[in-house]
Amino acid sequence: MVAISFAAPGTARDESTTPDHVTAESRFGHGSIEGKVRGTNLGPQVELPSGIWIYCRRSCSETLRVETIDFFEANINSPPQPGQGGVGSECGIFGCLDFNISH
Repeated sequence: MVAISFAAPGTARDESTTPDHVTAESRFGHGSIEGKVRGTNLGPQVELPSGIWIYCRRSCSETLRVETIDFFEANINSPPQPGQGGVGSECGIFGCLDFNISH
């Protein structure tokens, strides 16, 4: 199940459309993980295994994936900081698009 967030940051959301949990699957063969989701007046949050709640970025499942099972791959070129890195590593509404350019 994938949750997609369409509300702009800082806008109120209808909590009835927020799922109660999401499943994220690794892009690098690390398995999958489930996390609880809660709606807030600033947007949905997903719970990390440590018990910390962070705001969902593009989607709650992608935020969970990047911040947990694919954390090291998402932060390979930046200092690892939970909740900060990886928005560029999240897949969009068309899935994960990888571009291979050869000369």
